[in-house]
Amino acid sequence: MTSLPLISKHAQKRSAHGLDWIFDQFEREPGVSLGRMFHCDVLYLDDALCLGIASGDEPWSGLLVCTCHLHQASLRGEIPDLNPHPILKKWLYVSQHSANFEHAARAVVELVLSRDTRIGVRRQARRGRSWRE
Repeated sequence: MTSLPLISKHAQKRSAHGLDWIFDQFEREPGVSLGRMFHCDVLYLDDALCLGIASGDEPWSGLLVCTCHLHQASLRGEIPDLNPHPILKKWLYVSQHSANFEHAARAVVELVLSRDTRIGVRRQARRGRSWRE
């Protein structure tokens, strides 16, 4: 009995749009899970939020790269089509309407697959008060 790739099991939860080919690159990658956030399909790798894809109105029509301000300059140096997202300012973004979108998206995918530490945001534990405080 062969197991299905993780993404295939969750494919029905993804939005149907022309950007699915980006996540398809991770089909057999261990440690991948999918979700939804900010009207985007998102990809986690090794429990870190790495990518988002959306095909709505700008600025929600392309690839979002989850990173922090510290790594923006070096990522933009490698992939000049990446720009800070106008709303989620610590994340980078490339519009699917960009002339170099496919090239930029493929370059980002290669960085994520190589587990480049500049890409990926881990969830932080909530700092709430306990009921005993």
